[in-house]
Amino acid sequence: MQSSGRNSGAESKNRAILISRTPESANLMARVSKLEQEKVNDEIRQRKQEKKLRDQLSSREVSSTPLSDNNMSKISVGPPCQNSHRKKGAEISYN
Repeated sequence: MQSSGRNSGAESKNRAILISRTPESANLMARVSKLEQEKVNDEIRQRKQEKKLRDQLSSREVSSTPLSDNNMSKISVGPPCQNSHRKKGAEISYN
């Protein structure tokens, strides 16, 4: 009796299912999936730690930066200057 290609494919599939259901292979699959999950968890933990460090560095830079780099300039609103025909509004005075 000849078996058709269809049956041989089904037989190999059934053989693969039987092999995957053996205790050794189930144990191996459990260990592999556990290792993969640990690897993913480690990557997530590392990314969170890197983000936390970046946030800490950026907050330190913001807190140590003065609000004004040039303390000499001051904008005062007052009467127009001598060149009132050229510009109107606020004038900048350096004190």
